[in-house]
Amino acid sequence: FFAEAARVARPGAVLAAWCYGNCQVTPDFDRAYLRFYSEIVGPYWPPERVHVEAGYASIPMPFPSLPSPGFAMESAWNLPAMFAYLGTWSAAQYYRKATGKDALDSVRGEMAAAWGDPGRLRTVTWPLSLKLGRIKP
Repeated sequence: FFAEAARVARPGAVLAAWCYGNCQVTPDFDRAYLRFYSEIVGPYWPPERVHVEAGYASIPMPFPSLPSPGFAMESAWNLPAMFAYLGTWSAAQYYRKATGKDALDSVRGEMAAAWGDPGRLRTVTWPLSLKLGRIKP
């Protein structure tokens, strides 16, 4: 990847690789979410997931690094939107394929209790990690 990026880049180009971490909603919801992420579907994440969990810091970039700001993305979701998002995770899909069950069923009640009114919009925040490198100075 890095060789191809260097080949096609213009002079002064910057390579930006980004990923987002685990979201945050409320402390009670976050506890159920992290249990779902780590304990329930955790064994079904591909091994490369460790790079996302490290915010790409574990991937050496062969270009001079550039400082990056800290920032996050936010969205206002209701509980059905959150459940729909969690159901799209590759680990949730692998869990279903391996067990024939919906992984969310084991935490749905706990998450619903922590959320409250399922139609209530809550702010969902994901920390973003950004790795920058100057390809051709």
